[in-house]
Amino acid sequence: MKFGRFNPFPSRLEPKNSSKIEPVETGQSYSEADPTLYTQVRLDSTPRESGDVTQTHHKKEIFTDGVNKFVQLEARYDPERQQAIARMLKGIINVADIVSLEGESGKEFYSKVLAHDKIVQKTNHQEIEADIMLLKSVFGDVDRDLYQEQGMKDAEHHNLRIKANAVSYFDFASARFNYQLNPEYLEMHDFEVIDLLESKLDMLEERFKGEEGKQFLNSIIVASGKSLTELFPRKQESASINDFHTMILERIAKAKAVVTQVKQQKLRYKRAA
Repeated sequence: MKFGRFNPFPSRLEPKNSSKIEPVETGQSYSEADPTLYTQVRLDSTPRESGDVTQTHHKKEIFTDGVNKFVQLEARYDPERQQAIARMLKGIINVADIVSLEGESGKEFYSKVLAHDKIVQKTNHQEIEADIMLLKSVFGDVDRDLYQEQGMKDAEHHNLRIKANAVSYFDFASARFNYQLNPEYLEMHDFEVIDLLESKLDMLEERFKGEEGKQFLNSIIVASGKSLTELFPRKQESASINDFHTMILERIAKAKAVVTQVKQQKLRYKRAA
C-alpha cells in the first residue's frame, strides 16, 4: 500500500487498504475469517430470533443464524443506502455488512454484527476519532459519537461498538454528503488523529479515483437496485454516476486540503512555542 509519504503508524494501518473488496454472496465459507476483510451481501435463510436485544439506545431485537448475529433494518432506515455506504468503506474502516434475502413479503435487510473476537487489527481512541471525522467529512455522516467517559472499555456507543480493543461502525442512514470538515475542530486534535485521518483519506481517494474507481462506485449503485436519486434524494445535482463520482472525489480533496492547512498551522505553533 502506497501513501507517498512516511506512515507513522504502519502496524495500525497495514491491514487496511484501498483495494476494492468484492462481495461474497454469503458468509458461510468465511465464518472464521476476519469480518473486516470481506463483504457479505446475502443471507442463505431467514435468521431466527435469539431472545436478546442490542444494548444501544434503540434496544433492537437480535437475530441469529447459529453463528452470526443480525439486527433487522426496516425500510425507514434506508437499508439500500446503508449497504451502499458500507460497501464503499469496507476495508478502510470497520463497517457492519448490510445483508439481504427475499422474504415472504419482499426483500428483508439485516445489519450483521461484526464478530469482534475475529478482528485481527486492534484500534485505539485516536483511530476512532479519525474514523468518525472521515465519515463526517466525506459522507456527511454525523450520527455517531464516542462516549468519552467509556474510554476503550467494551461498550455500546452511539452507532459504534467497542469490544476486545476493536471497533465497528453501523447505521449509515444519516449519510447526506452535506458536512464540511471544520479546521478549528480538527485543530483541537493531536497529530496522531490528524495523520490517521490523512492516511484514510488517501486510501479512500486511491479507491475511488479514475475510471476504475468510477466503475467500482457504479457497481455498488447498480447492485442496490435503486437509482442514485433514490439512494441519496438530497443530492439531486449528482444524479449521474459521473457527477456522483466527481462529487465524492471533490469532498475527499476538500477534506485533505483542510488536513494540510491544519497540520501546517499546528507545526507553526509548535516551532513558535
